[in-house]
Amino acid sequence: MARFIKHVGQDGKGAPVVVVFREVPNDSENCLIVRTTDLPELHQADLIKAVESVSGQDANDIGDFLHRQKFNDGTDMLSTIHAKGWLTKVPTKHIVMVPSPGNKINLEDLNKELKLINRPKPGIPGKGGVATRSGDIANDASSGGSPGVLDDNAIAAKLRSQATTFEAEAKRLRAEAEELIPSTSTPSLSTVDIVNEVAEASATPKRRGRPKKASVEA
Repeated sequence: MARFIKHVGQDGKGAPVVVVFREVPNDSENCLIVRTTDLPELHQADLIKAVESVSGQDANDIGDFLHRQKFNDGTDMLSTIHAKGWLTKVPTKHIVMVPSPGNKINLEDLNKELKLINRPKPGIPGKGGVATRSGDIANDASSGGSPGVLDDNAIAAKLRSQATTFEAEAKRLRAEAEELIPSTSTPSLSTVDIVNEVAEASATPKRRGRPKKASVEA
């Protein structure tokens, strides 16, 4: 039986892609992908190996995991993919996920299905509730609004809160590292910075002379 592989699919032209982020923050109609054929052979092999790893398959979005992985030349995977312009914003309806031969599903439809699956269900008093897939969702649902329903504003607020916490911790750790051994290189962008920069590429005018960071498709 063929192995089931997450995060891989095809674009509208049938080119193989890795879906780095299934949705763009505040823009569920678009995703961020990498066309594997755009990468040099060694980088392509490293990326596929990371995607197919146990940790890569456990990830809901492969992007955060890639930010902790290295290419064969020692560079950060996500930062390199972004800097080289390989990270592309495309409509989810143009991507078809192909987890195994003969199994295909449009990414737009997949995202809708996953949202329904991940939506918490109300428990039955005295018989134990149905466990949700995220403690954060359960906490948000119980704090206000309709039971078991988390709207986009609540999700966005939770993501921003988590991002702020992660960024603060990252800055603290970088400061401690600098005290031990001063860095001679420019710190890489965080996952949040990379996603936001690519997502806003079409809305923010580029300064002349600045290298292109990412491409955006209509």
